[in-house]
Amino acid sequence: MNIGAMIAQGFLGLIFTIFGLNMLVFFLGITDSPPIKLPAMHGDAGEFMDLLVKSKFQFFEKILEVTGGMLLLVSFGLHRYAPVAVVILGPIVVSIVLFHILFLPFDKKVIMPIVLLVCLGVLVARYWSHFQGILDPHT
Repeated sequence: MNIGAMIAQGFLGLIFTIFGLNMLVFFLGITDSPPIKLPAMHGDAGEFMDLLVKSKFQFFEKILEVTGGMLLLVSFGLHRYAPVAVVILGPIVVSIVLFHILFLPFDKKVIMPIVLLVCLGVLVARYWSHFQGILDPHT
C-alpha cells in the first residue's frame, strides 16, 4: 500500500470514527450535547440539519459513518474490508460535499469536504481492482 493511500485511509478512518461516535453518544442520550462541539448553522442549513436530527436520519448516517471508519482502521491489518468501507462512505462523502456546496456556498468550511473527497478518491484509485467487476459490461 502506498503512503498516500495509507494516509487517506487513516485520516478518513479517524475522522468518521471520532465524529460519528461524537454524535452517537449524543443521539443515544449518553451525554446532553456532543462532546466535540460543532459550529451552529443558521438559515436553510440549520433547518435542514434540524430536520435530519428530528427524523432520526442522521442517527443512522452516523452508524454508517462509524462502521465505515472502523472498517478503514481495521483494514490496516486486514485489507479485505477497505473496499467495503469505501462503498459505505462514498455516498456519505458525496452528500457532505453537496451539503456544503448547496447550503454553505463561499464558506471557508468547504475545505474539509474537499479533503474528504480527495481522500476518498485516493482510496477508490487504490482499490480500483475491487470495483472493476461491477463496471465491466461483459461479466
